[in-house]
Amino acid sequence: MGLTVASILLIFIMKRSAFGVRFAHLIPFQKILAAHSFTWLGIQTMFVYMFAYVQQKIEGLSANQMGQVVSISFLLFNAIAAILPATVLQPLALKIGRVKTHLLCIGIMAIGYAGIWLFGHSVNIIYLLMCVVGIGWAATVSLPFAIMSQTIDQSRMGMFMGLFNLSVVLPQLVASLGVGEAISAAQDKGLIFIICAISLAISAILWLFIKDSQAEVDTKGVTPSGH
Repeated sequence: MGLTVASILLIFIMKRSAFGVRFAHLIPFQKILAAHSFTWLGIQTMFVYMFAYVQQKIEGLSANQMGQVVSISFLLFNAIAAILPATVLQPLALKIGRVKTHLLCIGIMAIGYAGIWLFGHSVNIIYLLMCVVGIGWAATVSLPFAIMSQTIDQSRMGMFMGLFNLSVVLPQLVASLGVGEAISAAQDKGLIFIICAISLAISAILWLFIKDSQAEVDTKGVTPSGH
């Protein structure tokens, strides 16, 4: 897990000359992959281990009731993600750009995760904060692909889409394996949302180093995407 995180961060500290002239044009794409990877590390950690958090932090619930709390939490989370891209994110992206819009949403998501860690000890608070983190999910499923597509050679879109999907798949593996070991060993399952908050905060910081392409500046907007 530590090696994976270090490898992702290395992209941001390497000088442009280290990539060589042939690959220097790929630096924006690589930065997007790194920032998006941390987003997915946090989100996948929540997806996999949310039940363990509810089980420990919400007292007096049966197994069925715990399952219901998690199901409603994810329902609210996804409902926000379904509504916001067209109604809020697209108009905002037209004004301030996709990257800034995404950065704002990821920052809000990090705050929402921190809120669950600090205050998520009742069902209603969890529901409220899952709506907050849904703002980041709305951006995650609509903006990064659109941002990425403006930084690459359009004639090689298929190859870059495959590489882009690695920023989803690899964090899922890390969350399921490396993070799983840490959470299993932790007595306080609040660690789940500490990891989520830190991952999203790192992602937000990395998005600060990414700029809208000139093509995106000329044609701002949101392109729906599965990732």
